[in-house]
Amino acid sequence: MYFPEPYPDELLGSLFIRASHHLGLAPWALRTSLSNGSNRMLSFIYPTLVNEAARLTGMSPHELLWRHTVLPYLSTALDPSCRDIIETQLLNSTAHRSSLRLISTFPPRIRALSFRRFCETCQRHDINVRGESYWHRAHMLPGVLVCPIHGSPLHVSQVPLLANITRSHNSLPQEVHGERGRWSADEALLRDLASEVLAALTPEMDFWNDSLPSYRDTATRCGYNYSARGKLRSQLAIDFEHRFGHRFLEELGLPVRTLSSSAWPVELLRGRRPATQLQLRHILLRIFLRRTPHGL
Repeated sequence: MYFPEPYPDELLGSLFIRASHHLGLAPWALRTSLSNGSNRMLSFIYPTLVNEAARLTGMSPHELLWRHTVLPYLSTALDPSCRDIIETQLLNSTAHRSSLRLISTFPPRIRALSFRRFCETCQRHDINVRGESYWHRAHMLPGVLVCPIHGSPLHVSQVPLLANITRSHNSLPQEVHGERGRWSADEALLRDLASEVLAALTPEMDFWNDSLPSYRDTATRCGYNYSARGKLRSQLAIDFEHRFGHRFLEELGLPVRTLSSSAWPVELLRGRRPATQLQLRHILLRIFLRRTPHGL
């Protein structure tokens, strides 16, 4: 069976869309062909049918999973042992969506996090070089609002990241309309954030549990008494909000709602695991602490 090879940094869901286009198959027909009649849906953002796609592309399932899905980003919030279990489940096609807490990682109805995004310059380059555009994995990650290559604001489409690949959601970047993102943060911060998020795709980013001790040490050296009890105003919360700006944190779905010891950056340092977006909180705290006088 003919099947396209993945382009650099192409999301697996994008590969399925291109395969559907190249083969002239509706998404349901492609899914049936790949999974021997299974009724499993083709997800855009969730790693599905990894073994089947690997077999047709000549890649190892492990390589496809780590180079062309969001698993490396999701893994920053997992323990190493849990990550290995999730990988095994995915490669055995036994994992459920809830296993990776996708909704908690890509909260719906937050424009900066939950819609497909693309770079117009990348799109034109891909069409000129390859004859078609594709969805870049890096552009889909929470916090990546400018292109890591070109630095230009990404365009935000109306297609939800969590939507399955269906006839109505079977489009490549050149086939959708997107509005240029406008965010309440300066260019330097947006580029810095995108760079730190991309580090989550490499061994450069430690797991959250491994990072927490060094974050606590840095906060203590900077004079932040994150372990204080009571409702005292926390300088850490004040400085954190000042660093990123209240409006921008709201746009990311992570506002600091109280400038006290119960603010989420303070609670994070205390070891409380939030229900949503631990990965992006991890990265924002990392950026903040790296730029303190006694930074990481």
